Amino acid sequence: MRAIDKELFSSLLSASFAPPTVSERNGDSVRRDRLNSVWGKGKPDKPTYLYLMMIDLDGDGNIRVQKKEGDLGASEVRAKEIEFADDIVGGRGDVLDFESIKFTKPSWFTIVLNMDKWYFYYPDPDDEAPSYKRDHDPVVFANEKVYFDDKRKEIILPRDPNYSFYNSKQAYVPVDAVPRDGVRIINFFRKNDQGDEIGMNEKREYTFNLFLRGPLAQNGKEVTIIIDPDGQNQGPPGPVVPEEEESSESEVVLKEELA
Repeated sequence: MRAIDKELFSSLLSASFAPPTVSERNGDSVRRDRLNSVWGKGKPDKPTYLYLMMIDLDGDGNIRVQKKEGDLGASEVRAKEIEFADDIVGGRGDVLDFESIKFTKPSWFTIVLNMDKWYFYYPDPDDEAPSYKRDHDPVVFANEKVYFDDKRKEIILPRDPNYSFYNSKQAYVPVDAVPRDGVRIINFFRKNDQGDEIGMNEKREYTFNLFLRGPLAQNGKEVTIIIDPDGQNQGPPGPVVPEEEESSESEVVLKEELA
């Protein structure tokens, strides 16, 4: 896989050059441990569902995003990650638009970088509360989504804080027998710091920054790149309450005559 070049950056609206100190998180750090502590109604269970997203470059050097999701069944999460990665490489995954990352249940969320010399930007793993002046989480939730419409007018949309995605760990997932860097996160499907579960007809809208490191083609120098996809935790739909139909003028007159 060839190194990324400057022309690729100009074609990406959702990625930009940036130093690793520009973003402050909205809500909790993804590295916070929620699995081994009482939260909500008790200690959370491990998910039984996996959502795997793979990022690579196509033959023209454009960023390509694909995904595969499904139940773990009797498999451990790592075995299912390898299976899903093989499915994606074998053409059995789904092309993913960054605007359509939706979760409907508690899930393992694994992101794999299928590119040579690419990896997530991690802080010191021994520092449980990293200073954002020195280092950074690999995935950081932002408080707003900024984009431009067709007339180049700036649009700013507020986003929900992270109280759902935790226990992130570095994960190496073999792709065609080559270990690829990735990050594994647990989406507990919660809506607040108290650990309340997302309920019927409820949803949370997120924008999260992925901090990646990759080489330039010209000199091999590493740069930090931010990709800012949107995500959504979407609760189950509730019962549809039929609306009362308005009576026509003739029906009203007929009811009055019958009365």
